Amino acid sequence: MAELQQRFEFNAPGKYYVDTSCVHCELCHDIAPEHFTKTRLGEGFVHRQPAATSEFLLCDQALRECPVGAIGANGEEAIR
Repeated sequence: MAELQQRFEFNAPGKYYVDTSCVHCELCHDIAPEHFTKTRLGEGFVHRQPAATSEFLLCDQALRECPVGAIGANGEEAIR
């Protein structure tokens, strides 16, 4: 789990976040565009936390597939 100071400040409050190890590949946005976006400089962040089970599943998929592990879930395991 990333330390709080490593999280991008733009993340919406809640379970999921993107941290400073993000390499701006946009995979999370491709998987869950309703939840992940980027700043003008390309920094990825969570702009809307999931509410429905299907949304949590998409965010968990983005977490699992992030090539550098830049997505966190407050230390919680992804739904399998």
